Amino acid sequence: MTNEKIDGDNITYEDMQITQDNMHIHLGYMRKDISEIKTKLCRNYVTKEEFLPIKRFVYGIVGLMGVGIVGLFVKLALMAFKVESGG
Repeated sequence: MTNEKIDGDNITYEDMQITQDNMHIHLGYMRKDISEIKTKLCRNYVTKEEFLPIKRFVYGIVGLMGVGIVGLFVKLALMAFKVESGG
């Protein structure tokens, strides 16, 4: 019965046993990897709540820089208009 074919496939019962043994080994590795990932998530990564003040600060600085650049272009446009109008 160990070499009997299953449903006409090329898989034998011995092949299935090896596959099941390999699955148990791989499941062990996967459990280890998942526990490592959970540990890294708890220790090394920043949560959304911790990141929110930094996000607001950076958006504020970028917004101020954008306003400054727009103000510079407005000033240059007004200066060019004054030069052309002879004022």
